[in-house]
Amino acid sequence: MLPIKPACARDLRKSGQDAEHVPISIVPPGATTPPGTSPRIIPRNWRLLATLNDRDRDLLFDMSEALMRRFAVVEVAPPSTNLWKQILKESGGTGRQSWDTALGNVLAAPALQSRPLGAAVLLDCVHHLRQVALLDEEQGTRIDEVLSLQEAFDLYLKPQLRTLAGQTSLDARALIGSAPADAQGLQPALAAE
Repeated sequence: MLPIKPACARDLRKSGQDAEHVPISIVPPGATTPPGTSPRIIPRNWRLLATLNDRDRDLLFDMSEALMRRFAVVEVAPPSTNLWKQILKESGGTGRQSWDTALGNVLAAPALQSRPLGAAVLLDCVHHLRQVALLDEEQGTRIDEVLSLQEAFDLYLKPQLRTLAGQTSLDARALIGSAPADAQGLQPALAAE
């Protein structure tokens, strides 16, 4: 229940209603207030924008069609491979060409065409790798590019791939060594175990 303003609570007590248990109604201008509620009049130009996934990560529950019919739904698809490459370039990338190439290879993998990754997950992966490179530079240590990339895959990408048939494996070593256009070279790197 939403909180009730003290003035509204005082008015409800005068009318003999318990202010602690009165539901709040959201009412458009000029509409009749439902009896026994504390109205909140909203202007005609008021809009609510929200985001949500239409199903959970493990596909236990899809959004109810009955619920979805009550809203104007705008589906925002993940970016295409070409758009992702542009986003990666404009974001400054990971700072390592081998990592940028490997991420491009993941996006081009045929297994991801049925369940593409969203830009936010990929950008989180990019930012993680960039921070790894900065920390190693500050400490004066040498980066193990394959190990750092595998860590980023396991943290950010692997959880998103659980919805693919079977367990999905991302092999950083194979992806770093693959040419971006070599889709066949990605099969061992992104395959059901």
